[in-house]
This record gives sequence, C-alpha cells and structure tokens, in this order.
Amino acid sequence: MKQVVVFLTLAVALLLIGLFFLIFQPQFMRTSNKQIKNKAITPSTLLSQTAFQPFTADFKIITDGLTRDFTNSRYHKKSSDVFIETSHPNLVHVQKENITWGDFFKTLPMQLTEYCLTTGTNQVFCTGDRGELRFYLNEIETPKVLEMKISPQDSLIVEYESLESTSLASTSATISPN
Repeated sequence: MKQVVVFLTLAVALLLIGLFFLIFQPQFMRTSNKQIKNKAITPSTLLSQTAFQPFTADFKIITDGLTRDFTNSRYHKKSSDVFIETSHPNLVHVQKENITWGDFFKTLPMQLTEYCLTTGTNQVFCTGDRGELRFYLNEIETPKVLEMKISPQDSLIVEYESLESTSLASTSATISPN
C-alpha cells in the first residue's frame, strides 16, 4: 500500500509540474516557438541562403561590321568584382552578386551609354543621323541592357551600324557582276 501512495504522489507531482510549464511557459520557449513558426522553409529561402557562385558571360562589340578587339592588357582585370582576362577577352568573369552590364563597362577604359559608345581609342559611335547603336542580350534587342544584372551564360552584343555602311551593303548586294 505504501508503494501505491508513493506512486500516486509522484504522478500527481509530475502532473502539477507539467501543468505549471504548460500554463506558465518560460519566455525563452515562447520566443523560440514563434521564431520557428515564422521561419517557414520555402524554395526561395533555400535559394537566398545559398552562397554566390562566380560565373561567366560573354560580350562582343561590333562597329560597322568590325568586331572590336579586347586583347590589349589595358582592358584586363580592372576590377575584382567583374573583369575580362587575356586568355578570353570576350568572356566576362562576374565575382560578386548584382553586377549590371553598366557596372562591367564602367570598369573598362571606354564609355558606353544607351545612345553612345566611345571606344578605348576615342572613336565615337552614337545613335542619330549617322547610325544606330543597338544592344542584343541573348539574341533579343534590349535597349536598357546596361541597367540589367549580368546572369550566368548571358551573351551580349553591342552593335553600331552607320547609315553609310548600311547603304553600302545594300548597294553592293544589288550590284551583280556581268
């Protein structure tokens, strides 16, 4: 009989302790539960928690049919965030998040805006009466590309075509040898 009384006393004591913690839950436990409830794991939270991986994209600048050359060392490794190298001067190495095409071109000894290209040799190509500067990102004309973030495997072509070269090309296409 004495064992039953001890057992019942222990059971009642444990029940009272459990009730106490249930009713008067300590502050640290309530905070932890709220934090867990508010931090749902979704694909977007998993993606945002992954570390940035450096990547490459490529670019080409063409003026009146001439592909510009970036093999000169003055164009290479001008920034640690985004740069080109001697071995592949048309391959853009992106080392930091949120780098735009405009950020990249600002690192080079040249100027590029939505309307004008001033080359490293100070040649100027602007949209206007003489020709047109166009941007093609992944083969789609994209006038505001300089504001866009560079993405892995992007391919950018900056092309200037003067009206003179266009008219010369159409003239030569219509002249056939007899």
